[in-house]
Amino acid sequence: MSLAPQLTPRPRPQRGLSPRLRIVVADDNADLADTLALLLSIDGHEVHCADDGEQALALVRRLRPQVAVLDLGMPRLSGYAVAHAIRAEDWGARMRLIAITGDAAPDSALRAAAAGFDCHLRKPVGALDLLECLAELADAGGGGPFG
Repeated sequence: MSLAPQLTPRPRPQRGLSPRLRIVVADDNADLADTLALLLSIDGHEVHCADDGEQALALVRRLRPQVAVLDLGMPRLSGYAVAHAIRAEDWGARMRLIAITGDAAPDSALRAAAAGFDCHLRKPVGALDLLECLAELADAGGGGPFG
């Protein structure tokens, strides 16, 4: 008989839970950006990285990804500013935006939503949380690559 508590594992998303997407990941922490890019690549997505807001906006304008994962506190242009610039473009309404932040303020998610983000994740970003967010965005977009 074991005295260890019985833990019920959290269900894991299946590979390819969301359709193959073109995704831009932007964070001034290169290790985090690379880790998220690797996770998303393993899940079957095409991923491009930027290490500040200006690079992120340039990549988004050039590649027109279906999803951008943006750190809110990047140098040169914040994630908020990048989101506003994306949403101001004709094509920007269809793009899904995921905010990642170390900001623990209670209104952080509200500020992100007001800036146009579809999903808000607090750092450290869990792999399952990111994949579930992508799957929810795909479901909300009719299961296709968001238009």
